[in-house]
Amino acid sequence: MRCCLMLTDTSVVYKVNSFKAENVERIQNEWRSIADAVRRTVGLLAEFGFSGSVLTSQNATLIIAYYIYKGGDLQKSSRVFSSSPDQVLAAFRNSLREEVCTEGGDLAYRLRTTGFSFNHLLNAKLPSRKSLAVMAQEIDLFLSLKKGQDGFAVLSLLYPYLRFQDQVFHQDHIHPSSHFCPEDFAKIGLAESDQRIWLEWRDSIPNLQLLRGRENMEKNATPLVEWVRRMPDAERAAFRNVARPVLWTQLCSRCNRLKVLPPGLGRRAVS
Repeated sequence: MRCCLMLTDTSVVYKVNSFKAENVERIQNEWRSIADAVRRTVGLLAEFGFSGSVLTSQNATLIIAYYIYKGGDLQKSSRVFSSSPDQVLAAFRNSLREEVCTEGGDLAYRLRTTGFSFNHLLNAKLPSRKSLAVMAQEIDLFLSLKKGQDGFAVLSLLYPYLRFQDQVFHQDHIHPSSHFCPEDFAKIGLAESDQRIWLEWRDSIPNLQLLRGRENMEKNATPLVEWVRRMPDAERAAFRNVARPVLWTQLCSRCNRLKVLPPGLGRRAVS
């Protein structure tokens, strides 16, 4: 219902007063267009690997639905919603639209441009001085995110070439989580002072990758070095040469500069 309010340019505050007779009538009259925008939004999210199990904010999808509903061209195309969703949604909607007068003299809204521009959202004035701009402290936060909804959102950016709409991908531990134990730590001579740090980062972005479900089940608890060694030559070369290692090199480099990556983990991840 909040989506209907958003798309029909009425108040996004989800309360009884928002559903006045004229607003309900507008929703009924535009229902087919609303439903079509929602379906296209879901399809677009699926292409990027997002589903109900990994989506961190349903409110964030309403901005996409509004853009589609108003005729935006998809071919040109942070935890902001953690509080004050009504104000955030209203601010984003205002950044995308402009007022126009109809032939009958009524007030209506249209997109500022049908070609998508992220700057419109980036420059939106949000409550509590929030912003979509990514600063150094946000990157540090992204690195510490754990396996799950938040982790998937970051990993999906590291794998822009995957066809999420065609296959199921799992969040896999690069170094198997079962090996983060005192026995295995002792085998590699890891100091006790470092073991706690390794455990803290076991389920975080520096030790996660996206794998096709079948591959992940086959890999299971296989150590990284052994898993790579078992690959056919062509697959091993592809694994080392696609965008992922380049991004990982940059990511791990930043981690090491910040001294937040467990000793040796970054080197093993890109070896």
